[in-house]
Amino acid sequence: ALREAGKHAGEKEGNLNKAIQYLTRAWQLDPTVAETARLLGVAYGVAGQNDKAIEWFEKALELAPQSAAIMRDLATAWHHAGDEAKAAEWLARARAIDPSIGQQ
Repeated sequence: ALREAGKHAGEKEGNLNKAIQYLTRAWQLDPTVAETARLLGVAYGVAGQNDKAIEWFEKALELAPQSAAIMRDLATAWHHAGDEAKAAEWLARARAIDPSIGQQ
């Protein structure tokens, strides 16, 4: 419920602080859900806090190491952080699992 409230606060309300609060609380209650960590990464990324976004995407990948979507998100975070080599590496890993990644 907290994860969904955090997702709603970020996506529908545009309230990143509220989203991060809800998602952080959800993580504290259950630090085994990769999607919670991924959403925290997204929220921090949208907030321009690339270091924190990368940290959360890495935590999400520890829990879901074959997730092409999380790898894509991590690639995006590295791109925004200015590290094109790491961005390309993670995008390639994501595409190796799901060739449709980045084909929009």
